[in-house]
Amino acid sequence: MVKLLDELSGFYVKVRNHEQSRTVLNSIIYKVAQVFATKYDLLPEQYVRKMSFVFENCHPLPISEIHKIMHEELGQNVFDLFIDIQSTPIACATIAQVHVASMFGFDECVVIKVQRRTNEILMNLDMKNMILVSRVMDVLGMHLPFDHTSVLLEYQNQIPMEFDFHRERMMMETLRKSIQTKHADILIPKSIAFASSKRIITMAFMHGDSVARVLSNNIHQHFNKEAIESFSRKLLTVYGHQIFEVGIFHSDPHPGNLLIAPSGALTLLDFGLVKVLSDHVRFAFAQLIVAMSSDSNHVARCLETLGIRLDNCTPELRTTIAYVLFDTRMDLPEARMNPFEKALPTEIRRLRLSKIPQEVFMLVRIVALMRGMLTAFGVDIHSRHIWAPYAKRFLRKSNNTQLISRLANVQFTNAEERMSNLIHWLDVHSLPHERKHMAPLALANIWDVHGLVVALSNNNMYDVLRGFTTSEQNKIKLMLLSSHYRCV
Repeated sequence: MVKLLDELSGFYVKVRNHEQSRTVLNSIIYKVAQVFATKYDLLPEQYVRKMSFVFENCHPLPISEIHKIMHEELGQNVFDLFIDIQSTPIACATIAQVHVASMFGFDECVVIKVQRRTNEILMNLDMKNMILVSRVMDVLGMHLPFDHTSVLLEYQNQIPMEFDFHRERMMMETLRKSIQTKHADILIPKSIAFASSKRIITMAFMHGDSVARVLSNNIHQHFNKEAIESFSRKLLTVYGHQIFEVGIFHSDPHPGNLLIAPSGALTLLDFGLVKVLSDHVRFAFAQLIVAMSSDSNHVARCLETLGIRLDNCTPELRTTIAYVLFDTRMDLPEARMNPFEKALPTEIRRLRLSKIPQEVFMLVRIVALMRGMLTAFGVDIHSRHIWAPYAKRFLRKSNNTQLISRLANVQFTNAEERMSNLIHWLDVHSLPHERKHMAPLALANIWDVHGLVVALSNNNMYDVLRGFTTSEQNKIKLMLLSSHYRCV
């Protein structure tokens, strides 16, 4: 592990000839390098540009080998399905390469993603060896400033999934259908099932420039500011949708997997890494986002609930680190600090991120990737504000709206004053009126008995009374219907 880190450090600092470097970087190291290759906020611009090869450039297999793989996978001559396949791939990464083709029965071009004959067994063995070294370092007390073992274990779980194109196509279709029902201007290619297999995905050709190319060649300077901001907001919006509406998200949004059109339209590519979140992580993350969106004093507590542990850290710094890890904001001095800088403040140098739950790491990764891209674009958009509405809806669906009120620092004392008549009415009729009962009413802007009558007339009374039991809800309805509060 130490040798690996030395190699990576040398790679980042010296920026070796990329033709030489890409032959020795395996898939896991590529994933790490891709994060740093977006970090215009951490590394000199010329270094980041030079590292752009990690997004899509590897030595391609010859077209004859591609034809052979396709024949084996599809069980027929490739030219029974395809009119023509371009011999030069438009993208070539560690696991697969992509060719443009024309296909019988299709007016538009398609692309074929073909899995290279990568030694999956050797890659898994390398991963196990890295984890073994990491665990030995833990036992020996050779602690790095972050939880390297959990990070490697998460990659061990995720990387093998990139070899399963059946899963990738299923995830791509699931997200495409969900996203495009609500975000017509955020695109995902449609796959072609009969021309796909466990090692091949055929899909629609998508137009636009790779963000990796746009950034490495400074092409973004030719886009107007509105288009760049529109693209950036779409990128953050689609992640709010994926994380909180669907519960699965594209966990590899590096610049090589994103297309941008002159209008600012966004296309997501490559669904080999898609993270499925458990409900309890989504719930804890939603709490954190809601708390951060209102700059609540509960942020540090929510960070702990998410399972993040920070050592040698003051409460104030713990809150700041929550924003650095899970928000794209750049208005914090700590968000702009270079971890390789020798003159870091003492409190930052002493800080250790001692626990990152495996399931949470991919959330950290996507925020780091997106912050790097937004910095390169010269925009400072805060993901917490874009994600907060999605997080709140998720919490409501989880029947926990009272947490939204508490985490957002709602001054419930004022609410109690406004609801005093309603609280008195509930008390007179021997009905509960604790915080958990009243918070959904306050969130629905119901402050008195008349508001309950309106909710009853609009047939949404049971929704705002979800803090009460069914029998209590029925009693409230009967009291309203039998009293002078009945709607006229």
